[in-house]
Amino acid sequence: MLSFALVLAAGGGLLARREEDVHRAVDLVTEGSPLTVVYGLVAFGLLAFVGTYAITQLGRLTTLAVLLQASLVAFGLAAVVLGGFGYLVVGTWLTEVEAVLGWVLLATVGLGNVTREWIHGERTVESESGG
Repeated sequence: MLSFALVLAAGGGLLARREEDVHRAVDLVTEGSPLTVVYGLVAFGLLAFVGTYAITQLGRLTTLAVLLQASLVAFGLAAVVLGGFGYLVVGTWLTEVEAVLGWVLLATVGLGNVTREWIHGERTVESESGG
């Protein structure tokens, strides 16, 4: 529950402060390819690499636990802000998708099993076993 509230607050803060960037990101999502998921994973991977490297180096340089804890908090906040931005962009994009796509999706779910049975209904056990 706390993580949901933090990500929601981060997304709301980003929308309030950087509305143009959010709209630009939504436009890029609608014009982009399905590979955007891979690039989103790259963003989280880069954050994990840089954050882990910085925390490790800080831990080696000093014995002050306060600085190490502060860097862990900063790393966590960066992850929350990055996740909040991602959810904000996808949520905004979903509100801009035509309602027709939603209805088509619902219809395909309803028709899927009936169509599967119709296509495969003529098969017999003998034709499946090769005899």
